[in-house]
This record gives sequence, C-alpha cells and structure tokens, in this order.
Amino acid sequence: MSIWRRRPKDADWRALYKVLLAHLAARGFHTVIGIVTTPNPASVRLHNACGFELVDTLREVGRKFDNWHGTAIYQRMIGNDETAA
Repeated sequence: MSIWRRRPKDADWRALYKVLLAHLAARGFHTVIGIVTTPNPASVRLHNACGFELVDTLREVGRKFDNWHGTAIYQRMIGNDETAA
C-alpha cells in the first residue's frame, strides 16, 4: 500500500521522520535505530539529514537481486537522560 500520489521526495521523508521522532520522544523513547541496506545513498542522506549518526556496519549479511548487501546501522538519541528508565 502506498500513501503517496507521486514519488516521494527527500523533503517528504524528512517531514515524516520529524513527526515520527517527535511522537516517539513525547512517549518517552530514548533512542531511535535505523538500519539501511547498503549501498543506498538516498537513505544515507536521509538519516544524516535527520540527525542520525552512523554507529556500525555489517558486511554482506543478505542477498538482494542475486547480490550480497550489507547494512548500515544509524542511531539518534531523542530522550532526556533524566527521564530514561
């Protein structure tokens, strides 16, 4: 199912992430993890633009279209340390 009437642009994804991050922070989440199949320059740009930090990578952990792909693991801290459980 698609919610888009046109192909989404980078700004659409950033706006969606902004709402999601605010929603999670309001509910007490402390960190958000994003895992991106690599290579994927568009997703790397998105996560960087949304304040995520690359914390690690895994090489050749899955196959897609008969090729091995890795993952990049991104993290963004959103919660207040004083409220973390």
